[in-house]
Amino acid sequence: MTDLDARYGRRSPSTRRIAIWATAIGLVVAALVWFVWAQPIDTSPQATWRDTGYVIVDPSREIVAEWEVTVEPGHPVQCALYAMNSAFAVIGWKVVDLPASDQRIRQFRDSILTTEPPVTGLVYRCWVA
Repeated sequence: MTDLDARYGRRSPSTRRIAIWATAIGLVVAALVWFVWAQPIDTSPQATWRDTGYVIVDPSREIVAEWEVTVEPGHPVQCALYAMNSAFAVIGWKVVDLPASDQRIRQFRDSILTTEPPVTGLVYRCWVA
C-alpha cells in the first residue's frame, strides 16, 4: 500500500473482497433468521368450505344449512353457521363441531334456530380445531 492509499483510506483488493463476502454472508444469515422467525410458509392444515343450499323448515324460526368442507384427513373442524332475514341481518348463529374423518371432502346439513323468518342459511367460516 502506498502513502496516498493510507492517507485517503483506500484498501487493498483483498480487504475489499473480504468486506464484500462478510456483507453477503451477513445478509444471508439475516434472511434465514427472518425466515425462521416469520414462518412465511404456512404448513398447518387449512379448512375450506362451500355452501351447497338451504331448506326452510319452519318459515318463522328454523332453517337447515347445507355445505361441504374440505380438509386434510384426520383433522377435526369447527364451522360457524348463520341465518339471515330479508334485510340481510343475522337472525341465527351456530358453531358446529365436525369430528376428524378419513375423507377429504364431506357434506353436512345442520339446522339453525332463528329469531325471525329466515331467507337463507350460510357458512360464515370453518377452521381446523
